[in-house]
Amino acid sequence: MNLSQRKLYRFWQQARGAKQLVTLEPENILLEFNQQFIQLDYANIKSLTVKKGWWFSSICIELKNDKTLILDGYLYSALRAFRKNILGRVLNYYNESLDWQDYLSALRRLESKQHYFSSHEWQPLVELYSLAAQFTSLNIKANDIKHPLANQVFALAKKVNLSEISETARTAHNQLVVARLLAKNKAFFDVIEKQKLTQNQRQACVTNDDHTLVIAGAGTGKTATLIGKAGFLIQAHLARPAQILMLAFGQKAALEMNERIQARLNNQAGDLKASTFHALGFEIVCQAQKAKKQPELKLSPLSSNASLLADFISDSLVQNITDNLSYKRMINEYCHHQFSKNATDVPEDIHTQHWQWRALVSLIIRFLTLYKEGDYSLANMQNLLAKKDSKDFDENYYNLLFLKIFQPLLQAYQLHLSQNNEIDFADMILLAIEAIESGDYQTQYRYILVDEFQDISNGRVKLLTALLGAHPNVRLFAVGDDWQAIYRFNGADLTLFTQFNQYFSPSTQIALDKTFRFNNKIHDISSQFISENPAQIPKKIKTHQQQNSRAVHLIDVSQLIANPTEYVTQSIEQAYQSQLTYLLTELNQQAQASALAQSVLLIGRFSKAKMQMFKSFNIQQHQYAWLDIRYVTAHASKGLEADHAIIIEVDDRVFPSNRKTEAVLEMVLPSAEHYLHAEERRLFYVAMTRAKHQVFLLYNARQMSCFIDELQTFFE
Repeated sequence: MNLSQRKLYRFWQQARGAKQLVTLEPENILLEFNQQFIQLDYANIKSLTVKKGWWFSSICIELKNDKTLILDGYLYSALRAFRKNILGRVLNYYNESLDWQDYLSALRRLESKQHYFSSHEWQPLVELYSLAAQFTSLNIKANDIKHPLANQVFALAKKVNLSEISETARTAHNQLVVARLLAKNKAFFDVIEKQKLTQNQRQACVTNDDHTLVIAGAGTGKTATLIGKAGFLIQAHLARPAQILMLAFGQKAALEMNERIQARLNNQAGDLKASTFHALGFEIVCQAQKAKKQPELKLSPLSSNASLLADFISDSLVQNITDNLSYKRMINEYCHHQFSKNATDVPEDIHTQHWQWRALVSLIIRFLTLYKEGDYSLANMQNLLAKKDSKDFDENYYNLLFLKIFQPLLQAYQLHLSQNNEIDFADMILLAIEAIESGDYQTQYRYILVDEFQDISNGRVKLLTALLGAHPNVRLFAVGDDWQAIYRFNGADLTLFTQFNQYFSPSTQIALDKTFRFNNKIHDISSQFISENPAQIPKKIKTHQQQNSRAVHLIDVSQLIANPTEYVTQSIEQAYQSQLTYLLTELNQQAQASALAQSVLLIGRFSKAKMQMFKSFNIQQHQYAWLDIRYVTAHASKGLEADHAIIIEVDDRVFPSNRKTEAVLEMVLPSAEHYLHAEERRLFYVAMTRAKHQVFLLYNARQMSCFIDELQTFFE
C-alpha cells in the first residue's frame, strides 16, 4: 500500500524541491524523503495519531525510542485507512512472533523467585513491559493477539504485577533470590569443602550476575569459593561441567585446582577442568587450525628454552651488525647510555663477550615478550614518542633508538616462527582471540571462572571479552585480591580489578570477609600497612584466630654487631646470621616442647644467591629437628603459608627494592601508580601474611627500610 499526498500539497512540495513517498512493506514502513530512505519496523511503533485539518490532515508516528515523525498533506480518510492497515500489520507481526516463548519463560522464572536474572535474561521482561505500553497506545486488546501463548503471557504478567522493570528492580529481585538460594542450598555449602563455607562465600556462589567480582583477602578461601561456585552451577542444573571454564595463571595453580575439583566434586566433576590462559589459547588455536584444514602449529622451542631464545637474539644482533655498520653504532650508543652511569665502564665497541651485550639481549627478550602479549604496534609507539613533550627529549631519543634496534630483530623472530610453523606464548592468546571472533572456533562455555584476577593483563582480558561475546548470556565470575597484586612487571594491570565495573558491566561485587590463615594481631598490622595506599580497595576482614599477645616482631640485628666502630659488610652479615640462628633455635625448642613440628618460611626480597647474609652461611649446617624450614623470595611466597614467617634484610635499597624499571619497558607496561612503592608495599604485605602465628622482620637499624620506620609507628 502506498500513501499519496493530496495534489495541491504535492504540487507545493515539488515547487519547494521536496519529495515524500510512503510505502507499506511486509516488515516495515518505507519512507522516502528527497531520495533518503527510512525504515520503520512495525514492532518499534509506539503510537499512531491522525489529526484532521481543514484542507490537509497529518499522521504522527511515535517510536519506542521516543522519536516522532509527522507526515503532512493527506486526506483524512486515507490516513485512517493507512492507520488501520498499519495496526493490522502490527497484529500480524505479533501473531507470528517467536518471542512469546521467551516472554513466558522469563515470567515463569520471575514468578518462581528462585532464578537469578542476568541483564540478558531480564531483557524479555523489559520488552514485554514496552509491548504492553505499545498495545495501550495503539488500542490493541489482549484478545486481538491470536498467538497460542499470548493469553498465558498476559495472564501471568498480570499475576506477577510487572510494573517495574528497571535495573534497580532486577537488583531487588536478585537480592530476594539470593536469600532463597542460600537457604535452599545450605546442606550443599556445608559439605562442599572440608570447612563449611562462610556466609559471604555462599553468597558469592549463588550470585549469578553478568559479571561478578569476588574481592578476597589473604587466606579468605578464594579456591574454596571457586570450587563452590562450580559445584553450585552443576548441582542447580545451570550448566553442564563442559560448559564451565575455570582459568588459573600458572600450571601449578591449575593442577592444584584440578586436584581440588576431583577431591570435592568427585562424580559431579565430569568434563570440568581448570586450565591456564595459555593452555586454553593453544587448544583453541589447534582446533581452529584443524577446522580450517591447515597445518598443525606447535610451540616454539624459543619459548620454552630461555637459552635458545637468548642465542637467537644474540645471533640476530650479530647478523644485523654484519649487514649494517650503522646498526652497530646504534648498539654502542644505546649500551653506553643504558648500562653505565660512567661511560668509561663501557667498552668502545660492544661485542658478545661483554656483560653489556648480555644485558641488552635480556632487555630485548623482556621487551619482546611484553610487546607481543600487549599486541602493540611499532609504528604507533614511534609516533607516540615523536609527539611527547620535549622535556623528555633524552628518554624519547634513546627509546626510539631502542625501537630501531628492536625492529629487525622482531622481523627475524616472526619470520622464524612462520617458517617453522611455530607460535610462542603470546600467539596462543592473540590467535585464540582471532579464532573466536572470526568464528573459526566455536566455544561451548557459558560460565567463565577466573582465579587471581588481580594478575590479569590486557591481552588476557581481550581473550575473556572474546569468550564472553561468543554467545549471549555468557557470565564471568572473577576472584582476586588487589592487596596481593605484585606482577605489573609481567604486564598485569591492577586497574582491570580495581575498576572492574568500567570494563565489565553490569556487575556485582562481593567481599570475602573472614581469613582462616593468620590471627588478628598479624591482620591488624598488615592491613593497616597496606591500607595506607588509598588506591587499594578498603576491606573489613575478620580473623578465625584471635589472640592477645603480639604476633609481629621487629628485630634490629645491628645490636649484634661486635664492634660498631667497624661497620663493614662482613659484620652485618654475621649479625643477620647470628640473629637468624638464635631465632630458629628458639622456635625449634618451642616446637619440641609442644611435641608439634612447625613450618618456617624464610622470605627474602631476592633469590637466595643475591641475599647478602647467605653468601657465607649455610642454614643446613644447623640441626632444627622440629622445624620444616624453606627459603623463598617474596614473589615465590605468594600462595604459601607456614606457622612462622621470617622476613630477612628489610633494609633500605633491599625491601623496598630500589631497582627501577627500564624506561623502554615502561612503553609496554601498564601505567605506573603514583603512590610511592605501591607494588613493593603489596609484595611486603604478601610476605607478612604467609604466617599463621608469628612474623619476624629482621632489619639493620643503620640502613633501615622505610617500611620498618612506618611499622614502628603502629606500635607506639
